[in-house]
Amino acid sequence: MTPHPGGTSAGMPKFEWIQCELDQSEILGWINQINCPILILQGNPVLLYRANFEFLIPEMEKRGKDISSLSYPGMIHGFYWGKIKSGATRESVEKVMEDMTAFIENYIN
Repeated sequence: MTPHPGGTSAGMPKFEWIQCELDQSEILGWINQINCPILILQGNPVLLYRANFEFLIPEMEKRGKDISSLSYPGMIHGFYWGKIKSGATRESVEKVMEDMTAFIENYIN
């Protein structure tokens, strides 16, 4: 789905579907302070998925942040902790751990 701009703040479009107590300018201020690699692990598309992939990640990329994201179809929020209700299996948790280890090793080797 496409976000629906509803106005602007500091030249940035406001997206009505981002339900957050922080103003987008506060989020952008937070993004500007990041100075390390970022890994986002994402399960099935939900509101948070849209906020990440339609707003947060593009804004980080525009600002030259080193960001990686991985999607895990069939999983819901909290899957990386191995919660059964999240759709996680031993294999899926092992895959997440392998992916995170590879991400970290990329920066320490």
